[in-house]
Amino acid sequence: PESTLTAITNGVYRKRWHAKDFYSRPVMVSDEELRNIKRKLKIELFDYVKRVSGKAFNPDICTLVWARRFAGYKRPGLLFSDLERLMALISNPNTPLQCIISGKPHEKDAAVKAIRDNIIAFSDTSEVKGRIVYLPDYSTASALKLVQGADIWLNTPELGMEACGTSGMKAGLNGTLQFSIPDGWVAEIPLESCGWVLPEKNTSEVLYDLLEYEILPCFYGAGYWATKMRSTIELVEKEYTTERMLHDYQERLYNL
Repeated sequence: PESTLTAITNGVYRKRWHAKDFYSRPVMVSDEELRNIKRKLKIELFDYVKRVSGKAFNPDICTLVWARRFAGYKRPGLLFSDLERLMALISNPNTPLQCIISGKPHEKDAAVKAIRDNIIAFSDTSEVKGRIVYLPDYSTASALKLVQGADIWLNTPELGMEACGTSGMKAGLNGTLQFSIPDGWVAEIPLESCGWVLPEKNTSEVLYDLLEYEILPCFYGAGYWATKMRSTIELVEKEYTTERMLHDYQERLYNL
């Protein structure tokens, strides 16, 4: 009780997670170039998806990724809570969506393993038409492809349970927009400039509404998506790298 606590937010190592095309260019490039870089990264991700799953994803379709440790509090099944609405989103001819799910449940967590198995079974149905895939071998190698190739990074933990959410920072370095519960690092940022916020209540309903009425129309519209990409890259480069984190430890904690 007599201790003075200091909060220092984690950061991510740019050289490891930043795609070379983004790392070597200033973010003030044209909207077209931003989109072209992201499309190239999506193709690289989808080549990997094809190798491990046999499913062929389209680089011109908005791609949402949920990738992290499978645990109950992270709510890996939230995106699949209303399959009818999800089907409508992925099959919309004007603003289609495709989804990549990846993560490893604990071998003794039967409930979460059941969620994973249900996701796999649904993704393999003919009605889904290859628009959803589960990648089983979640690792730092596959995570690198996922954070660089995603358009949207979905984060759905129970509010107050997220430690930091560094995967979102890694994705943000690569122009991936955040779609998240306001927890961890996301609670510190002006999310409207780099993504969309999910509420604590009615989360799944709002998730579908935001995808249908805001996120997908924004992706397939003109200009605004690239503006958000640029804002996200700038924010993470400035505030959420290991360089900033180590500086905080030196200045705020160790008084060096």
